[in-house]
Amino acid sequence: MPLSHFDADAVEREYPGHVEEIVRELVGSNAEVVMFDWRLRTSDRNHSAFRLGKEYDPNNRGLYINPVRTVHIDQSADGAVKRVRHHLAERADQLLQGRLRVLNLWRPLRYPVQDYPLAVCDATTISSELLVKAAYIREDYHGESLYPLQSDQYKWYYLSNQRSDEVLIFKSYDSSASAKARYCPHASFENPFAQADAPCRESIEARVLVFTPE
Repeated sequence: MPLSHFDADAVEREYPGHVEEIVRELVGSNAEVVMFDWRLRTSDRNHSAFRLGKEYDPNNRGLYINPVRTVHIDQSADGAVKRVRHHLAERADQLLQGRLRVLNLWRPLRYPVQDYPLAVCDATTISSELLVKAAYIREDYHGESLYPLQSDQYKWYYLSNQRSDEVLIFKSYDSSASAKARYCPHASFENPFAQADAPCRESIEARVLVFTPE
């Protein structure tokens, strides 16, 4: 789906199907995929909805918000289950009998990303005892995230000059105990190698629930 000329209504109509198609190509055609959230972000502080004295509605997905520079994992195990029960309440018990994955799909809207790209951590370098649970509280939803403690053992990667036709996919959660990677800490960062006149980052991220048999 071309996103160079962004239209929030078009994203609501068309992007879920596009995202679901990408995910099924990755995990298998028998997967049930539900896109439950999408967000816009920009490193242009003049364009961000997070400005002093300006009211921000977290349910308005058409607003740009700032890149997150704090290392985090969107969903803990309990947080992932809460997401299922919140968005798919009537079928939650049935769906949770199989494998649950929560995936993020991240891509630029336009321009290759030079500054404030997204860094992802090698999940095999993380120990569970270094992860701290944190409540995620909004007026209409209470969830739970994870924050890694500082450690020199982590290995980090990022996709240099990522283009709008390149989608970065990573896990927030995987219920399979045998999975090599069950989660992926991530954060944006100020790139010291970015050109001084690099365009501001503009990106879209989608979050999906993926259900498959064990």
